[in-house]
Amino acid sequence: MSKKAIVSLAAMAASTSSVWAQCAAPECSEFPAIAIPEEEDPLVPDRRPVGVVQLYTGSYLSNDAGLNPFWCRGATMASETSVDLVGAPGEGSGSPNGIPDSFDYLLARLQHAYGDGFRRIVISLPAGYCEDNLDVITVPFSNSQFYTMPSWKRAGFATYVKSWVDTVNDSLLSSDPEFVRVGLYSGFSLSEIPDACDTCAADDEWHYPQTNSSDDMCVFWQNTINWEDSGIIDHWFDYAGNTYGSASTLHALGYSSLYNGIFRFGGEGIPVVFPGSVRTIDTSLIGKIPWVGLQREADLISNWTGVSPTSNSEVGVWYSGHVPFDIHAVQSYFSVGCVAWCTIADVAGASPANSGAEYIKRVYNWHWTRPGSMTEPLAIEDLNCDGVVDCLDWDQIWFYFMTADATLYHGDLDGDGDVDMDDIDILDFALGSSC
Repeated sequence: MSKKAIVSLAAMAASTSSVWAQCAAPECSEFPAIAIPEEEDPLVPDRRPVGVVQLYTGSYLSNDAGLNPFWCRGATMASETSVDLVGAPGEGSGSPNGIPDSFDYLLARLQHAYGDGFRRIVISLPAGYCEDNLDVITVPFSNSQFYTMPSWKRAGFATYVKSWVDTVNDSLLSSDPEFVRVGLYSGFSLSEIPDACDTCAADDEWHYPQTNSSDDMCVFWQNTINWEDSGIIDHWFDYAGNTYGSASTLHALGYSSLYNGIFRFGGEGIPVVFPGSVRTIDTSLIGKIPWVGLQREADLISNWTGVSPTSNSEVGVWYSGHVPFDIHAVQSYFSVGCVAWCTIADVAGASPANSGAEYIKRVYNWHWTRPGSMTEPLAIEDLNCDGVVDCLDWDQIWFYFMTADATLYHGDLDGDGDVDMDDIDILDFALGSSC
């Protein structure tokens, strides 16, 4: 059976705009049960930081999918229309450019992340999520992110996003550190595709995919495989950690012949075991596929052995605004080989998302904003990225005074690799007063 999708994106774009036509997934022949191969290729970790473009905001005032209004451009998922009014950001209103405004916004976010130095970018929940299913403890985000989008958006990913990916990766090998990996973040739970589009599935209509179920494997394939034509090579699944054996299921899917070599699967929720009341990393799973967890979850893990720069693991810590940004936690997780994830803010300034992204750039030694950035960086003397240069930055630079192999995080303001009196003088001048 071919790994490619059965219907083309061009055919989808030409389909009727009714809600059922939008959601009509192709039929697929019977799928065999999937088991973990006896021989697995070892995980090759990619520890470059990740910038997340958040298309789902959870605000339902303008649309019933909780989408970012700039991405939605419609009252509901079913009534979204392709609008081209304002052109690309910076062109001014009334300057159509032949690209739907929704994709102008998405491409600007991708370019923002790229211009700021991120070479791994994850697009989160492009179809949004139903308002009735917000209890992520009992009803995780849906896996259905492809056929729940209007046909013009599905075609737009294959046209505009794929073109952007091909452009930035022109002539680059996948092993090149400048090679851009674009991923999709969705849920791991399944529901019937028409139900997920037309109405929110009831609590008893969703479940985690079962590798021994032909129907489940078909639906999972329908929701996943078409993203290959959009330049997506990483799939990240929410709520796929140690819950109900889902981590083992995702492991099996990632190494199956259907997906291995096409996509790289990763899961949200760092897999842990609970010896008593203590959370420790599950070393039987941590090196199998990539994982990511929120900082608030990572902070609960008592044992980080098994995650180190010399192991074959890839564990991300996502600074998403759920907890106050902890600059020292960033450095501590980075020091044991974790990968920093952060949300790319829509606006410049000291918002939690923008501060987190700016600080992570400094931890990874990106001292200056690269050409093509969509926002102005925070002042380099603002060492803790709280939006103001003050005595807290003075305390931080003295804490790391005389540090060698330093980055801007430590206070290397002149970029010579250490923190010394030259850096103190720069900060002192920016402060303009003693602390």
